[in-house]
Amino acid sequence: MPHLVLSLLGGIQINYRFADYIQLRTNKARALLAYLVVERDNPHRREALATMLWPDRPARAARTSLRQELYSLRKVLSDRDSENPFLLYSNQEIQFNLESDHWLDVADFLSLINTHRSHHPYNNSVCEDCLKKLEAAVELYKGDFMSGFSIPNCLSYEWWQLNRQEIYHQAAIYALTKLVAYYESQHNYFMMSSYAQKKVELEPWRESAHRQRMRALALSGQRGQALQQYETCRNILIQELGVEPEAETTRLYNQIRDVGLLPEFETVSRLSEQTSYVANEQARQCFTPSTTVKRVSEKTQHEQSLPGCQASRTSSAKNHISSKPGIIMGVQFLMPGGSPTSEISSGQPLWIEIRYSTRQPVLDATFGLSIVSQDGQVCFESSTEDAINSPLNLNGAGKVRLIIKRLELMEGQYDIDIGLFQAKMLSTYDFVRYPQKLSVLPPLQSRAVLHPPHWWEYINTCSVQSETNNEPDSDRKPTNFVQS
Repeated sequence: MPHLVLSLLGGIQINYRFADYIQLRTNKARALLAYLVVERDNPHRREALATMLWPDRPARAARTSLRQELYSLRKVLSDRDSENPFLLYSNQEIQFNLESDHWLDVADFLSLINTHRSHHPYNNSVCEDCLKKLEAAVELYKGDFMSGFSIPNCLSYEWWQLNRQEIYHQAAIYALTKLVAYYESQHNYFMMSSYAQKKVELEPWRESAHRQRMRALALSGQRGQALQQYETCRNILIQELGVEPEAETTRLYNQIRDVGLLPEFETVSRLSEQTSYVANEQARQCFTPSTTVKRVSEKTQHEQSLPGCQASRTSSAKNHISSKPGIIMGVQFLMPGGSPTSEISSGQPLWIEIRYSTRQPVLDATFGLSIVSQDGQVCFESSTEDAINSPLNLNGAGKVRLIIKRLELMEGQYDIDIGLFQAKMLSTYDFVRYPQKLSVLPPLQSRAVLHPPHWWEYINTCSVQSETNNEPDSDRKPTNFVQS
C-alpha cells in the first residue's frame, strides 16, 4: 500500500503510512495539498498559489501564509528527512512529486476510463478487459469531487474545484452509459438496471437515465417497478423543475403499461442518450491560480449563484437538481420548419433547439454551442452572448433555438457541446457533452466554414432584444420571438 493515499471523490480523506485518516491543521492546508496533487504534472509559482488561497491579503502576507502552510504539510508528511519527498519546492515554485509513494483516486479513475476511450475510440463496444476497468472506475466514484469542502472567499479555487467536479462527473456518466449499453446487449437486465439506477442518482433530471431503467425493469419482467420508475421521474421533474416528462418517456411508459416490452423493439443503441466524454484535459477550460477577480460585485454575484447554494426538497435530487439554477433538458437537430433530423447535406440550413428549465430566475444567462468533428476539431462555435447586446434572463421552462442559415461542413460525423453559463462564462450552470450526433452528406467537398450565417431565436425566454450574428445585409433576417 502506498505511504500516502488521497481520496477526493465524495469528500476528502488522507491516509498516511497505513494509519487512519489524518487531520491537517487547516482547511487551507487540505486545499493546498489537494490542488498540488491533482495538478501534479506542472510546477506552480508561489505567488499564484498565495493569491489563489489568500486573495484578500497583501502579497507579502499571502506569501507568508503559504510558507506556513507548506511548512505544516511537510512536517505532517515527514518530508524534511525524506529522500523521496512528496513536495518539491524552490524559492519560486512548488510541485507535487510524481515519483513519490502515493495513490490518488481521481488519477486511477480517469486512467481506467481513458483506457476504454483509447481502446475503442470510434465505436460503442466494450471488450472484457475494458468492462472490468469501467466497473472499477464506477466503484471508485464515491461522489462529487471534494464534496462538502469549501474555503470562503477564494473564488479562483472554487472555480477550479467546480470545474474538476464537472470533469469527473461527466466521466462517471460516460462509464455508466457504456455499462448500461453493454449489459443490455448481453440481456443482463439486472446489471443494466443497477447501473441505470446509478445514473439516475447522479442526474435525477436526465430522463434518458430513467428511460434506461424503465426498459431494464420491464425487460426483466418487473413491469410494476418499471411503471413506478416513470412516476418517480415525473414527480422529480414536476416538483423540482415544474415540467412534465418528454413525449418519448411517456410513450415508453404507455408501451410498457399497455403491450409490454420486447428486447428487439427497445434497445439502448437507438433510444439512449448519445453521451460521450473527452478525456483530454485540454478539451475543457481549467481555472488556475492566475485567475483574478477584478471587481467585488462580480465576486459576490458569482458566489450567490454557485451550485450548492440552494436548499433541496427531495433526497434523490439533493446534490444536483436543487443546487443548479438552470438545467439543459434536451437538444434536438431540426430542419427548417421543425422536423427532427440527424443528417443534412453540406450547405443546407440547420436549426438546433435547446430545451431548458430553471428553478428560479436566472439573470444574465448565456448559452454556448460548439460543433466538433470526430477528431476533436471545433468546426463551429457560437453563443447568445455574441448575438445580443442585452442580457438573457430565464424563468421557468423554455427553448432556445440557433438558426444556422447555411452549414458548410465536409462530409462526416459531428458531435455537439452545449453549455448554460453565467454571463461572461464566469460560472457553469449546466454542461452537456455530445448529446446528439449529426451526419453531414455530400455534395460540398471543402474545408469547414467556421462562421456560417446564423442567428439565435428565443422561445418563452425573457430577453430585451436580439441581433443577427455574422448575417450579411443582403440576407439579413430579423429574429422571431415565439411565445409558447
